[in-house]
Amino acid sequence: PTWELNPTQPWEHFSVRYKKDPEATMRDFGALPSAARSPFITNTEKLRTMFDWQHDIKKFRRIESRYSENSVKVVEFTDLKTRKTEFKYELAEWITFDDRTAYHLHFDAGLGRPSNFGIAVGHGEPATEKILEDVAIVHVMTKIDFLWHFSADPVLHEVDFSKVEDFIVFQLVPRIKNLRISTDRWNSAQLIQKLRKLGVTVRNKVVSDDDYFTTKNQMEFGLVDAYWYERAYEEFRRLEKDPRRGKIMKGINYTKDIADCISAVTSLVVEQGVHKAAPGRNLGVSGFTPGRASGTRAKSGRVMVRGGFRR
Repeated sequence: PTWELNPTQPWEHFSVRYKKDPEATMRDFGALPSAARSPFITNTEKLRTMFDWQHDIKKFRRIESRYSENSVKVVEFTDLKTRKTEFKYELAEWITFDDRTAYHLHFDAGLGRPSNFGIAVGHGEPATEKILEDVAIVHVMTKIDFLWHFSADPVLHEVDFSKVEDFIVFQLVPRIKNLRISTDRWNSAQLIQKLRKLGVTVRNKVVSDDDYFTTKNQMEFGLVDAYWYERAYEEFRRLEKDPRRGKIMKGINYTKDIADCISAVTSLVVEQGVHKAAPGRNLGVSGFTPGRASGTRAKSGRVMVRGGFRR
């Protein structure tokens, strides 16, 4: 690092620059190259806070497993018709969801080679901040409850989507009583039909740059909370922003399937909000932009706060 090699340039000279853009500062002066050529996430400390190193799935879900890798397991069995050894994915028994909470599930199938499949489930929770005697602003916190990444077969370089479909339809969805599902238009029409037959609302949602900017802004204000999941952390860390078009792209030789899913869930939580009022107040809540909230005054004189992050 410059501050070690050059005695006339101590760390204090770079501290202000580091606070504004830590990734660029460490890249240019700290001998620590970025994961991306033009990184979309420049404040990696905020990213680490979102995937809290100490905030593992055991603490987050109050369950009896220490590592998120144990939440889905591969089970082998013999097919009675073909006599061949097959496998299926099973969701761990200790993964549970609150029946009173509305959850958002987004899944994303990567159709390239190697193909991958990402899933994220999350919900919104209100965090109220009193700023005036008679006015409350409600921040919408996105809690990520479940993450999983199905990797491609090392030989075929593809995910067995039929196995993933069975996992979603027979393992994951039946555990969640109050559920809305979103997916992009490239996913299986057969899977969407199966889900709708179960009475689940499924909507098409193509993850856009706006969803990523929403997630980034929420993250920087500490309004996205997830347990440690290395693949998801690396996908966000390696994201690149095209310097000319501003488009968000996956990292070099990497994927962004789980990052897409988290961004979709976060954007939907901000869009739909958490409709809970503070005691004695009548608040309509659908997200909050710090310093840019707009309010419409109700007859009672209290403010109904609405708003969402903008780029």
